[in-house]
Amino acid sequence: MNCNYNLSKHNVSTYVKFFLLFMFLIIGKTTAYSQTITYNQPLLFGTFTPGSSGGTITVSNTGARSTTGTVIALSGSTVQQAIFNIRISGNRTITAINISNTTLTRTGGGGSLSLTFTATNPSSPFALNNSNGRNRDVSVGGTLTIGTISANPAGQYSGTFTVTAIQQ
Repeated sequence: MNCNYNLSKHNVSTYVKFFLLFMFLIIGKTTAYSQTITYNQPLLFGTFTPGSSGGTITVSNTGARSTTGTVIALSGSTVQQAIFNIRISGNRTITAINISNTTLTRTGGGGSLSLTFTATNPSSPFALNNSNGRNRDVSVGGTLTIGTISANPAGQYSGTFTVTAIQQ
């Protein structure tokens, strides 16, 4: 009986050691991967007028501009998508890019516009590795929701947004 007890105790001890080793292999060493996101080009909608009732103006992630409602896009101004660069350490995959929508406010007060961001180019997921220098430019467009001229008087509107790249 004593022999069986020692054998069971030995087996339990071996199982515990094996389990702990297995858990160490699963969990492994946690490594922090750094990332830098640099804003290289602002999103510009160009000059437009809201017309009688407003609507939307959109700049795609390739820089194409379109409108809905009574919004009229005027020529002769710069229109461009936003571009930012993502740089990471190690060979990683960017599984998602999250960009916070925001409200733009008129310099000097008296108006605000809702800005919703469109899909990124490239779309997620994408790999960042040694072959592409572990960095990539990402383009994004957006849609402004515009009210009437009295709600959104002429002027310069600005705001901030947050970009988060989730890597794996």
